[in-house]
Amino acid sequence: VAGCTGSGKSEALLVWLAAIAHAYSPQRVRFILIDYKGGSTFARLQGLPHTHALLTDLDPGATTRALEGIAAELQRREEQLSELSFPDLASWERAHSDAPASVPRAPARLVVAIDEFRVLSQTHPDSMDILLRLAAQGRSLGLHLIAATQRPSGAVSAQMRANMDIRLALRCVSAADSTDILGDARAASLPRIPGRAVLDG
Repeated sequence: VAGCTGSGKSEALLVWLAAIAHAYSPQRVRFILIDYKGGSTFARLQGLPHTHALLTDLDPGATTRALEGIAAELQRREEQLSELSFPDLASWERAHSDAPASVPRAPARLVVAIDEFRVLSQTHPDSMDILLRLAAQGRSLGLHLIAATQRPSGAVSAQMRANMDIRLALRCVSAADSTDILGDARAASLPRIPGRAVLDG
């Protein structure tokens, strides 16, 4: 998700996450919310039963520990799927639905949502490999990444973008920022009306 200040990016994130929470129970989906704008964006979601953790730039140490925990969870789920001989979490979920008495319940899907990804990447450069792995392998393991930033260029690597097939661009300041996320300059010419966006993918 990309968009300049005042484009409605934070509200778009909130609506997206609230819609997920409305559609799925906390037993199906949990949130890890990383808010590197002081906590102002995700504070309204902190009381949801879906919210497992809310992390901010006010406590970078907690974010480091959480990112290490995400890496451990990726590893744990890989091991569980291997033991149960399922190729991915979706197969595990279907098997449990078909035979709940003999197949254990799959763990909840985990949505890791980051507001101001550029600041996070600058503050925790050593943790970017974890998020790269999350983008590359997370979907099959039931871990999903939403990365939002004002300036995508240089913050979200090409390798990471290659594994993120939904791209939402609200109004961007420059044609270069729009091109970085969409491949063209459409988002730079959006009207100055918060919430107007181009969805690609």
